[in-house]
Amino acid sequence: MPFDLIVANWKANKNEKEVISWMERFSSKKFELKNLQVAICPPAVHFSLVQSLIQQHNLSINVTVGLQDVSAYPGGAYTGEITARMAAKSASYAILGHSERRKWFKETVQQTAQKVIQALDNNIIPIVSMDRENFRQQLGQFDNDILAKIMIMYEPPEAISVQEGPIGKGKSAEITDIEDMIKVFNHLAPKTKILYGGSVKSANITNFSSLPRLSGVVVGSASLNPDEFIKIIRQI
Repeated sequence: MPFDLIVANWKANKNEKEVISWMERFSSKKFELKNLQVAICPPAVHFSLVQSLIQQHNLSINVTVGLQDVSAYPGGAYTGEITARMAAKSASYAILGHSERRKWFKETVQQTAQKVIQALDNNIIPIVSMDRENFRQQLGQFDNDILAKIMIMYEPPEAISVQEGPIGKGKSAEITDIEDMIKVFNHLAPKTKILYGGSVKSANITNFSSLPRLSGVVVGSASLNPDEFIKIIRQI
């Protein structure tokens, strides 16, 4: 099926100068998005900058800005937290429950579920990361109404690229593994859109775009390189 969405997850990378350079390079290239939406998810400190650069370069029809995380709380005395309400009028998507959040910050499926509610309450579409170890627990936190409003990102932690070289180094999940998980998600959450993440690059993007029921991809290390990211878009 044709992809609906491609997400650039910059993780904890780029300073202000590098963000401006990336956006200038990205906007200078010619490519056709058609019905494909691009969501750029920078570190939160660069959220407003990326949003303004999207407008400045006349990219706002198909390019939007997203969050890499939101608080599980609506607001208040939670020093350092970034709430969904703060970005409600500008963020389209939020990546939630990423395996790196679970690994480094001990985030639980219950906390991710709270973040999903906060995102939905503020009209932000949650992209909920899952793998073979936690997907049943995570899906069990949601009723059918919520499942119809989120997106599932299947991303095996072992498939995530190491940030080395211009596009990162890593091996994506086997296509048979992705197909198996799509079948599982299709059975447990038939109305939920499914994305794949994990070492997505221009060299393998066509392997994923041909999979039925897959609505898009989340690109990590390779999205830090605007030329590589554009190569991926051009092949979708």
